Amino acid sequence: EFDPEELDNFEIGLKLDLLNDRLQLNTALFYSKYDNMQLTVVRVNPNSPAFQPDLASSIANAGESHIKGLEVEAVMRPIDSLVLRTSFGLTDGEYDEFVDQTWDINPGTGLVENVRDLDRSGEELFNVPNFSVDATVEYTIDAHDLGLPRAGSFTPIAHVYYQDSTSNHFTSNGFDSNRFRQRPYTLLDLRM
Repeated sequence: EFDPEELDNFEIGLKLDLLNDRLQLNTALFYSKYDNMQLTVVRVNPNSPAFQPDLASSIANAGESHIKGLEVEAVMRPIDSLVLRTSFGLTDGEYDEFVDQTWDINPGTGLVENVRDLDRSGEELFNVPNFSVDATVEYTIDAHDLGLPRAGSFTPIAHVYYQDSTSNHFTSNGFDSNRFRQRPYTLLDLRM
């Protein structure tokens, strides 16, 4: 059983159209405060058979958490058929108050014992990158310009996305070990 999640979100931004609408700049600063943030957690059945801990994922509430950051986006049309887009984000989020659960497995009997609360306050939010960047190039080609009948247009698109590492952990041991981190990665998408 878990409580409803509540969110207070504050954002201030600026949108500018420049160079006869050939350049658009957008920026936003944001701060979000969660009460009872809903999280996926691991729970153990304290009556599990020896050496076979009965684990399951469940939903639980973190008491409080916050996320803050900056987003900047630019869209440029140097010529009518070419669109260049780029954006980046800086994000910082953590659990301000999060009491989870942990336990021990007796190495002699294999039984679950000592189920207890564990304070996970101060950990990074699950799966939230601190830095991300995105860029897209689109070029529209009229089919008639290629010697084809007037049948529309083609738009080749190249898109690249990068984000730094994120925490992907269900347990405090996973967070502390850094073994459950998504490494930084880049995605490249080419389309027509």
